[in-house]
Amino acid sequence: MINKFLCSSKTLNQTLAIIVCIICSSGITPAEQIIDEKPKNELEVNIQKLTQERGCRGCNLKGAVLNGLNLKEVDLSYANLNFARLNLATLRGANLQKASLLGTSFNGADVSEVDFRGADTTGASFLGAYTLDALFGDLPEEESSVPPTLESTAENTAEPDERITSEPISAPGPKKLEFISPAIVD
Repeated sequence: MINKFLCSSKTLNQTLAIIVCIICSSGITPAEQIIDEKPKNELEVNIQKLTQERGCRGCNLKGAVLNGLNLKEVDLSYANLNFARLNLATLRGANLQKASLLGTSFNGADVSEVDFRGADTTGASFLGAYTLDALFGDLPEEESSVPPTLESTAENTAEPDERITSEPISAPGPKKLEFISPAIVD
């Protein structure tokens, strides 16, 4: 009798629905669910700020699931987006200067005209991303600015210590993306 009960189509559909709900409810909450709810932690607060104010300069969005969101022309400069998922998202014209993008996934995303200059894209994935006119590499020195976490105080604006060199420290930045066409075999 138990087998007949579990195998009936109505009960099977209900059982599958419950299993899907359990699986989907575990893990990270997608951004779409956070937008209209009261935030519970720093990540959720920052996602709300990003979606409502169209930017979150210097925010910690580490591990955020932002798949499919319209983030066109947002300011995410200096943000920590390490291991975030922005698959199929629209970021056209966004500012990601000096953002930390370690292991971030932009698969299938529209990142055209996005400014990635000065950003750390180590391990980031751009498979199938639309990258027309996206800017990668180092920022020119005149465009570099102080990170948003440093406030202008007497202590921060004092004359530099003589032991500190005024020469910029440069590290090799990410190279421009190159796409290679597959060879056509007759």
